[in-house]
Amino acid sequence: MGDELLGPARGNQRGHFEDMDVYSFHTEWLAKLGFNEAGFLDTALPPLPPAARTVAEGWLARRSSTGRVWGWKEPRTTLFLEFWRELAPGAKFLFVFRKPWEVADSLYRRGDALFQQQPEFALRVWARYNQAVLDFVARWPDDCMLMEIDRLATDPVGALGPFQRRFALPQVKPANCYDRELLQRLDSPEPEALVRVRFPAVFSLYADLCRQAGEPPPSEDGRDWEAIAARAATPESDAFVTWATHQSRQAPRGSLSSRLAYRCRRLLWKLRRSASPKRTVTSPRSNSKS
Repeated sequence: MGDELLGPARGNQRGHFEDMDVYSFHTEWLAKLGFNEAGFLDTALPPLPPAARTVAEGWLARRSSTGRVWGWKEPRTTLFLEFWRELAPGAKFLFVFRKPWEVADSLYRRGDALFQQQPEFALRVWARYNQAVLDFVARWPDDCMLMEIDRLATDPVGALGPFQRRFALPQVKPANCYDRELLQRLDSPEPEALVRVRFPAVFSLYADLCRQAGEPPPSEDGRDWEAIAARAATPESDAFVTWATHQSRQAPRGSLSSRLAYRCRRLLWKLRRSASPKRTVTSPRSNSKS
């Protein structure tokens, strides 16, 4: 999954475990295209220029030269799916999705000004990513699997087994490294109700993901969802504003030392990459697992 992984930062105290080469490629090209590096957008990216392809081909060639099964985890990959598919046509894709209201809640707890000013934008971002996933799976069904995060968290061995068998991967038992305290779930029905009532297209998209993954779609279960959503609003504030404002107060600020350590790691990685000798680029093998 990479020799140098992105470590702890705001919003993930244990580390993001994202390959620094892929992470930096995505963030740099998002910035060059005029988008924010975090990948918070609700529109499709324009085609990348030839210079981006040259960089990506060189990195794929180096990673593939080991002859081992390899891959990466990096959420922004969703914005570049066709780009990577073209460069690594043999790649296999495991998409892990999560309830839209839980993703929105997680984004609010980050404390970003963007979601404090436009709280509903979090759901548009979720929709952009997950619609891209469904579209990609429809085009390349033989190379993709979808999985709901709750299934992966509660039974990683049972969840990953079909993926390993389908794509002839080594039958490796996942390490017991899941920390239940870091994957927060919402006990209150109001967030789900707000999505059902205010963003029915987003809720419908989530149901489509469940069906595609072989999971039962969410049911109505007899609740008055409009009444539940109405409870979330106050006379002074919109329900989404109230939700985002409240959760932003829980944002992990992190110590000064941890923030400096994170920035130093990124700087050192960039210095090492710029100082490393240039390598000959060859055609990448198609044995990556994204």
